[in-house]
Amino acid sequence: MVLEDLPTILESGGYGNSDPIEAGARIRRNGLVVLTAQGNAAQAFAAPNLLARGIALSTIDNQNNDYTSAKAGTKIGIFLFNNHIDDPVTREDIGKFAYIFDETTVCRTSTDKSIAGQIVQIEPSGDQVWVKITGVGYAR
Repeated sequence: MVLEDLPTILESGGYGNSDPIEAGARIRRNGLVVLTAQGNAAQAFAAPNLLARGIALSTIDNQNNDYTSAKAGTKIGIFLFNNHIDDPVTREDIGKFAYIFDETTVCRTSTDKSIAGQIVQIEPSGDQVWVKITGVGYAR
């Protein structure tokens, strides 16, 4: 199975990070990357205690653990994410935290999730959310 890049995510500013890749991880270019408890990069997923590191600069498939010395490059800044249809961020949430649902989607509630970043703006359609990713986390 070929691992394809995600569509380009609109962005504003940012600089890069480079982190070791989690064993078995699949990271798609333009998807949100998190750091696991071990400090390794992985594709974002809904779980507590992850650190949103940035947007992936390239696609890497490490399911076979072939890249023991490879690094996942990420970029921080303000990025456009899909708004979760069943747990949407609203205009009242601007300035608050958005939470990770998956590598392209954020949601409003924090139960069993990690902070994606700070909500900057909601698109007029309500389908997408601008989120500031710092790469170093936020204090709750």
